[in-house]
Amino acid sequence: MTTAHGVGQGYDGVAAVDGKHQVIVHAEAFGEPQEHALLLPMIEGVRENFAAIGEQDDIVRKAKLTADSGLHTEKNVEQLFTEGIDGDRGRSRVSKARSALCGSGEVQGATSPGAPRGAQRGRGCLSPE
Repeated sequence: MTTAHGVGQGYDGVAAVDGKHQVIVHAEAFGEPQEHALLLPMIEGVRENFAAIGEQDDIVRKAKLTADSGLHTEKNVEQLFTEGIDGDRGRSRVSKARSALCGSGEVQGATSPGAPRGAQRGRGCLSPE
């Protein structure tokens, strides 16, 4: 893994957890110094694990996804919106971020069938950093 101090052995361990039952539903080690590109592979890992146990529906679209701000990028937000995944980046700065984007009219009133469930209920609006 490349760091500010050169190349060294290191891994970024990421886990996806069912918030209600506190069960790890997917975990993976990545050789990446930043988490930005890891959200989509983690989502796919969760989907694969649930498909392997017979879940036929897209479990990720049924759930509320909450992620660390290290995974928050404009690309990830766009992908969540495109796939109809109700996403959030935790509670620290979310209210301010929602106000910034939802108040701008960019997501407000997004009620098309392909819009995320959160947008349809007036929630889930995220502001790119």
